[in-house]
Amino acid sequence: MRRLVATGLLLWASAASAQRSPEVDKLLDTALQHRSANEAVLALDALRQAAALAPDDAEVLRLHGVAQAQAGRTGEALETLSRAAALAPADDDVQIALARVHYYRGEQARAMAIVEAVLSRRPADADARELLAQAKRAFDSSMAKPRWRLDLTTGYSGFENDALERWL
Repeated sequence: MRRLVATGLLLWASAASAQRSPEVDKLLDTALQHRSANEAVLALDALRQAAALAPDDAEVLRLHGVAQAQAGRTGEALETLSRAAALAPADDDVQIALARVHYYRGEQARAMAIVEAVLSRRPADADARELLAQAKRAFDSSMAKPRWRLDLTTGYSGFENDALERWL
């Protein structure tokens, strides 16, 4: 999760510089200030507002999705980042954020597929290589565990109906 936090913070500056409304830029700046002050809930709220104002801005959606994941809302993060990926399929930062959420949700095969696609375009990406290694280790360890278990128990009662009625 620390890598997710670091990745999100490193990419804040690039989000503020893109062409978007001054109100969205102000919300992104506010979110950065709250994030720097460890006020994750306030940062998430500012990013939610920014995403509502710029629903077709993949970068804003990526930042919002990363904040959702940091808050443990991986289902919401997956939805937000999937929308961002649909808007900007060639944006590797969005793809890596999406892969991280799949990784944290235990969806290792999906995370590996996304990261391998990114590495085909950016083979020297150290963060992507590290995420791929983590996902492979997690996938391998999950395959070593039994995939299912069946417990059966049986029993027999010696009570006859008459005896049960007398007992009650």
